[in-house]
Amino acid sequence: MNLPQRKFTIFVAAGWFATVAFATYLSAPMKLIINGKSVPGKTATVEGQTYVPLSALKAAGATADTKGDTLTINFPSAGGANQATALEGNINDWLFNGIWRFRVTGVRANDDGRPGWKVHVELRNGTKIDNLALDGSGFDSLRLIMADSNSISPYNIVDIASKGIGQGQSIELDVLFYDDDGAGRKPDKLILKIQPDNDTKGFLKNQGATYSTADPSFRINFTPSKE
Repeated sequence: MNLPQRKFTIFVAAGWFATVAFATYLSAPMKLIINGKSVPGKTATVEGQTYVPLSALKAAGATADTKGDTLTINFPSAGGANQATALEGNINDWLFNGIWRFRVTGVRANDDGRPGWKVHVELRNGTKIDNLALDGSGFDSLRLIMADSNSISPYNIVDIASKGIGQGQSIELDVLFYDDDGAGRKPDKLILKIQPDNDTKGFLKNQGATYSTADPSFRINFTPSKE
């Protein structure tokens, strides 16, 4: 196959690694998760090489600029309390930080007569450590981020943070968030922040477990980008 020849110089910032090309032949396309974030678009395979569309990089936060024969791509540093670096996905996406597997499978309005939301989550111990709890592995907070950018805390936090989970096992539960003053606002995302200190990292390492990413937190978007 002869493809049009066009020279691109690619600059990728902030520790991101990706390959960009125009592809005309698709073989076994795959969904894309870039730096832990699920993005629209699929890969393409050309003569055994896998390529990522520029649109997918843009959906993951990149900016792109073309001048002459040069394509420059940059990923700006994240900023803001709700934009901190974290593993990111959508509802039903499994995310894994080297120790915990986590996903959200549903969000619904609270049904006990009090304004609020129930977020159904699943947390799985991905280590060989028995009876491991979030509290013992660097848990910091769990926050429901609303459409107006404000956040609320869960009512039953101990049910997920303090529950010991056996190796390879998981727990499922509804995390309840009361929102008495929300005036009907909708939830936008859930952030499970994990921030282990050096002592916690040392304990985990001695048990044969380490986080596989610099920021092992999870961010689940309730309204994913459309393809």
